[in-house]
Amino acid sequence: MRLLPRSAAARVAAVVAAGAALATPLLAPAAQGAGAAESAAAFRQTVTATGTTGRTDCAVERLTGRRGVATATWTPSAPAALHVSLTGPKGSDWDLAVFDRSTGRRLGGSGAWGASEVVTANAAAGRALEIQACRLSGAGESAQLEIASTVLPVADLATLPPAPKVVEIDLPNRQSFNLLQALGIDVADNPHAHGHATTAIVYSDDELRLLRRAGFATRVLTEDLNEFDRRQRERTERWARALGQRGSQLPSGRTEYRQYEDYPADLKQLAADYPAIVRPVTLPKKTFQGRDLVGVEVSSDVLRPDDQKPVAFLMGVHHAREWPAGELILEMAIYLAKNFGTDPQVTELLRHTRVVIVPIINPDGFVSSRTAFSPSDELGAPSTGEAAGNGGMLAYRRKNCKGPDPEAPCDVNGGVDPNRNYGLGWGGRGASTMPNSQTYRGPGPFSEEETQNVHEFSQRHDVTALLTMHNFASLVLRPPGRHTDGLAPDEDALRALGDAMAADTGYTSQYGWQLYDTSGTTEDWNYGAAGTFGYTMELGPESGDGGNFHISYDRGVVEQWVGPGELEGRGVRRALLRLVETAATREHHSTLVGRAPAGRVLRLHKDFKTATSPVCRIASVVDLNLDPNGPLGERPDACVDPADPILFDDGLDYTTRVPANGVFSWIVTPSTRPFEFKEGRRETWRLTCEDDAGTVYESRDVQVWRGEVQSFELACGGTFPEGSVTPQTFEQAQ
Repeated sequence: MRLLPRSAAARVAAVVAAGAALATPLLAPAAQGAGAAESAAAFRQTVTATGTTGRTDCAVERLTGRRGVATATWTPSAPAALHVSLTGPKGSDWDLAVFDRSTGRRLGGSGAWGASEVVTANAAAGRALEIQACRLSGAGESAQLEIASTVLPVADLATLPPAPKVVEIDLPNRQSFNLLQALGIDVADNPHAHGHATTAIVYSDDELRLLRRAGFATRVLTEDLNEFDRRQRERTERWARALGQRGSQLPSGRTEYRQYEDYPADLKQLAADYPAIVRPVTLPKKTFQGRDLVGVEVSSDVLRPDDQKPVAFLMGVHHAREWPAGELILEMAIYLAKNFGTDPQVTELLRHTRVVIVPIINPDGFVSSRTAFSPSDELGAPSTGEAAGNGGMLAYRRKNCKGPDPEAPCDVNGGVDPNRNYGLGWGGRGASTMPNSQTYRGPGPFSEEETQNVHEFSQRHDVTALLTMHNFASLVLRPPGRHTDGLAPDEDALRALGDAMAADTGYTSQYGWQLYDTSGTTEDWNYGAAGTFGYTMELGPESGDGGNFHISYDRGVVEQWVGPGELEGRGVRRALLRLVETAATREHHSTLVGRAPAGRVLRLHKDFKTATSPVCRIASVVDLNLDPNGPLGERPDACVDPADPILFDDGLDYTTRVPANGVFSWIVTPSTRPFEFKEGRRETWRLTCEDDAGTVYESRDVQVWRGEVQSFELACGGTFPEGSVTPQTFEQAQ
């Protein structure tokens, strides 16, 4: 148990405590500060569920009294932030949910694949909680339940800051945007197409004064962002009521933003409905708060290990506040599963590609953002937006929840921007050294669990095409992320696909750095280290909504999926299909064909060093404690005293199994990294043929570039299946 000290961050936690008290009278001010608050005791219990539920909705529905469901009750004696965890036997699958016992209101849920679940929620003093644990499958009827709690100071609504605003900021030149980032302003990721202005969220009058002192001209676009969000929710509700029972044009028919627990529930239902083509995916590491990163793999005959299909990797929500980004990625999984076998294009794509879909890369931050409380909506009190020294709070949090304590409320932890933490190019321009900044890069390359997950998965799977979804700038961005890198050697092909996806959506296709310089981003590592065709899609619409991330569901999600106006029928759906198609297009990648004994494991391996950027020791005017007065051209450029790049060990390791006919045809990424190829250097794969015990029977060095096909006869200590065709004959038949 712990007490939360009264600090700038604790003021935000106090607001969250008020949100937890919605079902009771508003909490009174504390008498003697945090020390007077009562500690909420930790709770541990073994729960036992007889049988299994046969349900996939335990994380979202109250199932008290059902078979396979165990419940426990606990009442906090003080307002508290809860960290509820459930651990079941290995090989089993359990889900977890927390409800207000008297009202049945769900406070949070968790439905990962397996038996390790985490729920974070805020609870009011004296309100009994019902903790629901469901056993879906596996042996062992008992699981361990634990609640850790952080006592929150009671809210003093009279001291809350003003509502955050959305402002437009003029950008006289590129240097001025670097300065804007260096000042720690929460830029909304959408400089206008002409590059002369951007939008940002400001959380205080002090930030507005800082901008003006720095010479920036500003115009307020949205005076009260919380009030804007409230109106957008009302619009969504009116639109959904008008649809009635028809549902939306999405594959799911959904009409409102999902809560976190809705994502794993939908994924589990999808795998249950389509077991032949959908299987669970769990990325290798747990998050800081202990959550699994979950998704699905969709492909024809998805359990086959020997089809040599490449992977298209689609992911959403690196940035916690970008709710539409997860919605559209999950809808793609539903669309593919529902249309396999009936839609010729989808059927053909899934016969040649494995599509891995992870809707939420930053679940800790997403839960914090998605469940954030706004008293202006519920209690008629002032708005809650406050930076509080952490670079964006509550519903507008961008970063993960990294901080001193994984069981503390997310809003008191500074966090790291996952999309500035990838290793290739880490530490350069376009990311902050200031922990309070929304673009804080973290203490080192791949320091965060979220980026480690994507990195390790990509190292071990043949990811030939990748897309990470963001919002709102109406852009399709391709490598490189820094203008100093020059053109990618695959620029023509990258641009052609980017332009086609932009034509489907009505967005603008451009280099990543044309939005602004970024370092440590997702697709830069996947392209630069593996040769993956990698993209960031910044969803629309842009016009009139810059910086307002939570616009109504019909505009932010449904309209983007189906395509706006004359693009209806294309939209993000068509753009994502193009990306998947590219993953298995041979001329964009490399192909190994050959014969080997059936059942042998083929392995492609390569070790190399990956370089960060020259590491900016300081990338913030605030860190330097400089007065920002004077002409923009005389200011620091957000990268002060850069150190030498860091070189770290890296590598790729792909495997497949030789099918029963002894003939393989394997689409892989090139043996030479793209920017090494551009400099005239060449690298090789090490191809080995092994058995299941790891015994290597044969090995070859393979040097292969895009569009090339190489053939192999690998005896591998065995014999070829009788009547198997030669690689050349097989290739001619393709």
